[in-house]
Amino acid sequence: MDTSAGLSTSLKLAIAHHQAGRVQEAVEGYRAVLHVAPKHPAANYNLGLLALQNGEAAAGLPYLLAALEAEADRGQYWISYIDALFQAG
Repeated sequence: MDTSAGLSTSLKLAIAHHQAGRVQEAVEGYRAVLHVAPKHPAANYNLGLLALQNGEAAAGLPYLLAALEAEADRGQYWISYIDALFQAG
């Protein structure tokens, strides 16, 4: 997975797993993308969202922050990060 097309395909597959409720497969997919592109905003965001959805807000914070730092103009990234901060206490 060393091309932009490969990253895009892997991310789409991970998102499909996420939407279908296949959490472990989604996590593995997002992590595969991050292994190649550690600052990938969508992979970080979605991995953070999974943690948040599973009641592990503190675990999701670093991923949500990485997404926010990569694309600070995304309003949804701010909302999710603030939500995670609130939930993590």
